Amino acid sequence: MALANTFIMRVLRQYRREGGKMNILFQTFPAMDLDANLTHMMACEPIAIYHQGGTLDYMMECGQADLVRSRIQKLTFSHHLRSEAAKRRGIPDSTTTATF
Repeated sequence: MALANTFIMRVLRQYRREGGKMNILFQTFPAMDLDANLTHMMACEPIAIYHQGGTLDYMMECGQADLVRSRIQKLTFSHHLRSEAAKRRGIPDSTTTATF
């Protein structure tokens, strides 16, 4: 499991270029725009991405339910892309997306 900041993603891309085959589970990086963060994460072909619960809780407390909904929709869409990456790595498509 890795925090999807620029340093970690750079290290993981290098690891993959050198033949590394570790499956990656990313946590979104709140300091980065979510769209940009998803783009960078997808380049590393993670098997899963999740959003920080504390960040979503804070957004809800601030009355930003629409923003939370938008972020969850983006992560749900990226699930379909991750499924394709997982299939290429021989991982069965048994991922479940859950929102509370």
